[in-house]
Amino acid sequence: GDVRRVLQFHDGINEVKAVDAMTQHPVTVHSSALLGEALAVMEEREHQINVLPVVDELNTCIGVIRIHDIIRTTVGS
Repeated sequence: GDVRRVLQFHDGINEVKAVDAMTQHPVTVHSSALLGEALAVMEEREHQINVLPVVDELNTCIGVIRIHDIIRTTVGS
């Protein structure tokens, strides 16, 4: 979504810096959250998201979880 939005104002991405395209305050989930909680965060929004940054106690991004990861994990159970 971030790249799509920045391309609405620029002809290409070659001169655009990541900081100019990124979401400044993204929705995140803590690493201790249950998968169901992460899925709820993704789905219970006006605009659903497919990728959710995972943060630690210091609010540092330690990874991302995709909705496909959650589905694959729950279907395989």
